[in-house]
Amino acid sequence: MRITYCLFALLCIFTGCNSYASSLDQKKKLHVQVHNYEEEIILHANSTATLKRFVDATIYNDQRHNHINYTRFFYDEDRKINNLFLEISDVNGKSIQKIKKKDFIDQAAYDGISLFSDNRILFYRINNISSPYRLKVTLEMELKQIMNVPAFFPIKDAYTGLSKAKFTVICPEGKDIFYRNTQIDDPEIKTIDDGRAFIWRVNKIEPIQKLSNYDCPFIEVVPWVDWVPSSFAYGGASGGYSTWSEFAGWLAKLNSDVGDLPQDAIDEVRRLVNPSMSMEEKIRIIYTYLQQRSRYVSVQLGVGGFKPFDAKTVHATQYGDCKALSNYMKSLLAQVGVPSFYTVIRAGKDEQDGVQPDFPSNSFNHAVLLVPVEKDTIVLECTSQNSPCGYRSSFTDHRYALAIGEDGGQLIKTPGYGADENWEKDSVRLDLAEDGSAYLKSYSEFGGSRAELYGLMDLSESDQINYLIDYVDFGQFDIEHVSMELVHKPNWDYTYKLNTELRSSNFASRSGNRIFISPTVFHDFTHVPSEDSVQYGFRLTTSVDYFVDVYINIPVGCVLESALFDEKIESIFGSYTIKYELQEQENVLKVSRNYSTRKGRFDKAAFHDYKAYRKKIKKLESADIVFVQK
Repeated sequence: MRITYCLFALLCIFTGCNSYASSLDQKKKLHVQVHNYEEEIILHANSTATLKRFVDATIYNDQRHNHINYTRFFYDEDRKINNLFLEISDVNGKSIQKIKKKDFIDQAAYDGISLFSDNRILFYRINNISSPYRLKVTLEMELKQIMNVPAFFPIKDAYTGLSKAKFTVICPEGKDIFYRNTQIDDPEIKTIDDGRAFIWRVNKIEPIQKLSNYDCPFIEVVPWVDWVPSSFAYGGASGGYSTWSEFAGWLAKLNSDVGDLPQDAIDEVRRLVNPSMSMEEKIRIIYTYLQQRSRYVSVQLGVGGFKPFDAKTVHATQYGDCKALSNYMKSLLAQVGVPSFYTVIRAGKDEQDGVQPDFPSNSFNHAVLLVPVEKDTIVLECTSQNSPCGYRSSFTDHRYALAIGEDGGQLIKTPGYGADENWEKDSVRLDLAEDGSAYLKSYSEFGGSRAELYGLMDLSESDQINYLIDYVDFGQFDIEHVSMELVHKPNWDYTYKLNTELRSSNFASRSGNRIFISPTVFHDFTHVPSEDSVQYGFRLTTSVDYFVDVYINIPVGCVLESALFDEKIESIFGSYTIKYELQEQENVLKVSRNYSTRKGRFDKAAFHDYKAYRKKIKKLESADIVFVQK
């Protein structure tokens, strides 16, 4: 799916800094100061627009390559740069360089994914100029379509201050816009000749320090405006954003002529199924057919960034992008009597909130296929050649998506995994020798989003081993054997199984006649955030239950030195339990640990409680188990 115009805005924002940050301490906290950021977008009656932008900024720390954000400009066949001028001066205003459009380097904006793309970039390398320096940028761009329009982001990065900014959208008579604001007041609306002007203003924003991994997203704490035109025309079809159904109707019209299959494809898929098969069987067979005869290739060309290649072309070439493959799968299923819905979605592991249900817009970056079945909805990821059929991946789970029908569509929420469905269960047998060496066999199962480890099955054995060394803290072990299995369960669910055999020559430490080992044999839950606090809201992004049972075969001639006590810690962030069971008849010590995390948003002050909670867990995880020779 074509990158949305909102992302284009993020890439092309200009920021800067001023002389009040001249001290060394201030420079550490202020990399850029924007003195003035003005942007004006003039909508035209023919569904085109003109964008004008002026930025006056100072760079104090260009070692963070801040100038790249102010000297690169993306364009394609829908966005034409008519005027571009950059002036570099010292902090006293003495001009150093003046750069015209012809001085910029013009090249393809290769994204590393797309085989075909018309995205290009103009950029200028600032060389031999030391910071601080001042930038003034003037840009005028012709927007040949207004279905995707740039959001207004006057602050792009941390350590960026803003003196003032102004954003204006001018609508001709008969046109309107919809908008939503974050950290910015509603616009002033003025009546002008033949239309209206919407004007947003921002004044004096202090630089935001770099956010920690536990802070709320950066986009929630900076001022920005998301907006769309009430109506547009693009790709030979008219559309609008009054409702989700209206926008879906435009997509439906765009896709109305891409569903036909050649007769050989129809005959082939009909031979694969028979009427007596259940709908589930038909879906699995056709999905396997899709995976075996097609591959993913990204295509981003003009309206082709929104309209799929037709099914005949995909069948002939055996490749397509997410749009084309989803449309192709829809056509294949239709031939065996399975209805489905071409669906656009905001994909990404941390993009569950990327689409706001009360603000119709084109916030989508991917296409999938939704298949309604009895008491369920299946999401088919059609770009993957190894994804299990119907697996609810964290790439597209639990978020709003727009399912397209013949005459419109509906905003739906894709199925997700609940807090009790994401889990990992590990059963570990540890043979400990007197010299501190150890042999370990583990049996692990993964459910919910944790089952995404099935992707390891397609790696080479060496790559599997390297991943596991990092993933399960196997660095002290030599991995001797790995086996994996993906198990299909009812209701389009899967369990991933992983078995490993490992050996370590120095697993335990010795002191005299004592042997010391840590209870963190499998998984280490000792992490404590290094940050002292968070700047804004505090959040945890994952809910998972870990169940780890370790059976330690006590070395012959050794006994447990002292009693071990069960412990349990509960909090609003999750819970932790450790239990010890001495099975004297088998000379085995069983150590059971259960660590549960719960995602959520919390007050800023709660971060101190979270750190204290994690420190308690670390203390229990770090306590040695001691065996002594009799």
